[in-house]
Amino acid sequence: MGKSKDLATGETRFVNTAGDTMTGALTVGGAVTVNPDADSSLLIKDGGTNALFMTSATGDELYIGANNEYAIRIKSDGTKDVTFDNGSRVTMPSQPSFSRRGQYGWQTKSSVDNIGSWYDGYDNTNMLNAGTGVATAPVAGKYMVSFLMYVNDTTTTAHYARPYVNGSVYKDAICYLSSNNGYDNTSGATWFINLGANDTVQWYHLGDIYGYHTWWNMHLLG
Repeated sequence: MGKSKDLATGETRFVNTAGDTMTGALTVGGAVTVNPDADSSLLIKDGGTNALFMTSATGDELYIGANNEYAIRIKSDGTKDVTFDNGSRVTMPSQPSFSRRGQYGWQTKSSVDNIGSWYDGYDNTNMLNAGTGVATAPVAGKYMVSFLMYVNDTTTTAHYARPYVNGSVYKDAICYLSSNNGYDNTSGATWFINLGANDTVQWYHLGDIYGYHTWWNMHLLG
């Protein structure tokens, strides 16, 4: 006789089109369509209030995550925060990262001094202020920080580079070169540094240095 009679006799195999709540397992044998024009999203929660899977209210983004934070986001324009290829390899194109070459010729630092003027290369989140030489961590995490310095021994035999975090030398770290061979030399070092959001990193140097062959790299590992 239809839905009204079935409900009167205890039949519960119906759901209202709006404002209804279901309990128990639900099996869907066909496709599920969410109206992208509706002012709501498809939302799947855990046993509490944390979202595990949802689409944005406009339907143009998909989130997969927990604790109301997304681990994977896919946008309608095809951009993704995390990509898994068919070999289970992971790429994270949104990881904050820069690799910059110095934009200067020979300089001699007679005392430990900050290195500025970093231009060539790339910086996908504008992490490094190229003019002041101050890098600011956009998010908290473990960062790889590496220096490659090109130096000359004709006037100075000792050279070193040091990473400074928030204005102080990081754990007495140093990249040091001492030679009296009178030729140009290169030296480099890499550190893995835990940084908080908005912590700053700078390269301080002693001795002469040639910027056009000198590189500074910094990358968020996770």
